[in-house]
Amino acid sequence: MMLPKPSKERGLSLVELMVALALGGFLVLGVVNVFLTTKESSGVEAALARVQENGRFAMDLLAEDIRQTQYSGCRSVNTRPVSLAARMDVQGARGYRRSGGSWATALDPNDVTLDELALSGLQDDIRDDTDVLNLHLAERIGSDLLTADLTPTSTDIVLSANPDCAIGDQDYVMLANCLTAHIVQIGLGTACGTTLDMTAGDNRPLSIEPGYLYNSTESRTEVLKFESVIWYVADTGRNRNGMDVFALYRKVFDQAPEEMVEGVEFMQLQFGVREGSVASPSTRFIDAGSAGIEWDDVVSVRISLMVQNYDLVREDDDSRSYVMNDPNAPLDDSVHGGSRVLRQVFTRTLALRNTEFDA
Repeated sequence: MMLPKPSKERGLSLVELMVALALGGFLVLGVVNVFLTTKESSGVEAALARVQENGRFAMDLLAEDIRQTQYSGCRSVNTRPVSLAARMDVQGARGYRRSGGSWATALDPNDVTLDELALSGLQDDIRDDTDVLNLHLAERIGSDLLTADLTPTSTDIVLSANPDCAIGDQDYVMLANCLTAHIVQIGLGTACGTTLDMTAGDNRPLSIEPGYLYNSTESRTEVLKFESVIWYVADTGRNRNGMDVFALYRKVFDQAPEEMVEGVEFMQLQFGVREGSVASPSTRFIDAGSAGIEWDDVVSVRISLMVQNYDLVREDDDSRSYVMNDPNAPLDDSVHGGSRVLRQVFTRTLALRNTEFDA
């Protein structure tokens, strides 16, 4: 009788099984660790990319308006436009600072731009320790729109068209050529119209030489819409990861404010003021909140923005102090709020292209 041969197959011993499980666990732990590290690194990179993208975008938007400031056609660099609008003082670029819930320098109640700023309630929305940028600029409507000469006795500006209904009730209109430029306010009932009533606006007596400055046969006469634009930082009312969300806002005259870029925490401004003579000019930069700035002499604006994200990507709270335009007053975590978010300061100096060349 033949006995069965013993089988060469056998199972794993307990020791071998434990070793295999241990090796597998270490491999899985390594893979998970690599995944978590990669995910954390990816989160930081994505947050940094958003901060940089928002910072550059905000600067580009501001730069677009600043370059357009005080534009008045082909005569932009000669002299300032003459404002026939009774309460409009054309000054290009101006700035104001909010601190402790009030203005660093008192507002001028006779200035239409500041009057709109105060009446609209913006002063209660603007974040403390931030500055406000006010720009006067003009948007070109057309260069051959006049159908009748403008004389000292004219009561209307008569156009052949009002493209895209650009000019509406109580807007400010600029007429310009290579010799001069004038700003007037039109009255009610002219929305999308081509006959712009000047008598219903708040204007000084018209002082334009008949048939010379704004002649309907001269294609050099440009029609522009004059605007006063306000840039500021305010709370959006949103909350993310326990933090108030701030943003950069843009407001035109009495229109509703428009949120432009999320994550802009602070804006600080300095203005380059022209000094010296034509032969030996110089520029001195002055903080927006300083008293006695000669706005007519401003030739450049230095903008500093602090931009943050709202994702908790840092390992610890941000306790850094950030230097903006004023190196003697850095913003620390008692001001910017800390938390585990990324922040970055963007600074840029922009020249006003349409300033007067003569001193």
